[in-house]
Amino acid sequence: MKLILKEYLASLNERDELDAILPDLLSQMGLVVFSTPRRGIKEYGVDIAAVGSIGGEQEKVYLLSVKAGNLTRETWNGSSNQVLRPSLDEILDSYIPARVPPEHKDKPIEICLCFGGEVHSGIRQEVTGYTSRNSTSNIQFSEWNGDKIAEFILQYFFNEELAPEKYRRLLRKSIAMLDEPDVSIQYYKSLVNELCSQELDDKKSVIAVLRQLNIYTWMLFAWSRDVGNLESAYICSEYVLLKAWDISKSFLQMRGKNTEVINHLIYKLINLQLTVADFYFEKIVVPSANTYLGLSSMVAPSCAVDVNLKLFDLLGRLSLRGIWTYNQYCLLINQNEAEENLRAFETQYHKTCNLIMSMIDNNSILLTPYKDDQATDIMLAIFCLSRCREYHTFIESWLKKLSKLN
Repeated sequence: MKLILKEYLASLNERDELDAILPDLLSQMGLVVFSTPRRGIKEYGVDIAAVGSIGGEQEKVYLLSVKAGNLTRETWNGSSNQVLRPSLDEILDSYIPARVPPEHKDKPIEICLCFGGEVHSGIRQEVTGYTSRNSTSNIQFSEWNGDKIAEFILQYFFNEELAPEKYRRLLRKSIAMLDEPDVSIQYYKSLVNELCSQELDDKKSVIAVLRQLNIYTWMLFAWSRDVGNLESAYICSEYVLLKAWDISKSFLQMRGKNTEVINHLIYKLINLQLTVADFYFEKIVVPSANTYLGLSSMVAPSCAVDVNLKLFDLLGRLSLRGIWTYNQYCLLINQNEAEENLRAFETQYHKTCNLIMSMIDNNSILLTPYKDDQATDIMLAIFCLSRCREYHTFIESWLKKLSKLN
């Protein structure tokens, strides 16, 4: 399991991936996280900040600067913006003097060099020299490489109490069978059902399960992306979101300090599902949607109706992604979000709508539904397109063609 975790960590990007799982890991370790990554806000080198004790040591302030993959000469002190040494300089020069909360200023500080891979031997001396020169009686440095983070994940998410061998075996089988999506999905759903069927009678137990679901699904997605088959990750991330909502909904109506934590974890699972969906569509739909019969020709049919069933299913999935985007856009308008963020969601919505229309125009099989439940896929597409008046003409034209051929 540790080797699987190390491979998984090494494959993660920095933004929205490695820095998305670390706050949950720190919280599970008993630390209090008081700063997490936020877009559009200068972080002064610190991606995640937490306070607490690890392994019974003295209580400290942990400042994590997160980078993806291996630490190479380029990512240590190269020419790009995403390099580690300048971030460490900012922590020493700006963050520690001015941004550590007053109640924690008297605590020792540990600056954690956090990356999913390893330190390349060619820069080992430079890294060690830097940390030695800048260490003081109150400021220390530590390396959280892929091996150490994997060890923490094993200790706090895969211990016998939280994840008995049965759970770990199901996860390993699901990852091993990614090239056979139906089998992989079956194993992963069994794991999710086992986790969610426990006696979850308080908020803390629900929080523990939600954190497990988040990190396990990230693992499945990362491996799916590497092997180039995202079907299992897509279906499983949807299933996880539904099960997570089912075990959480009764607690979200209660007041208390952990209600917001549950709400935040549900939001993270929503974002994870949308991230999986975006990778799925970029790989499958975007390259072929504008080509005549491009998507139809990608299906390897085992019978005469396979192309029809697959394309209507794909239409429903893509339409659902567009509805999520529109919903996020509406929420941001109500929260007076920055114009730049609103434009990003608006652009994403119109991109999805154009993909839907291209799919229909270039694949005539989408004019001939074979099953009654394909009405759901059609209605999802209509609902997505109908949010914008400029697409109403296309909806009318498509419905006329559907009614003529059926």
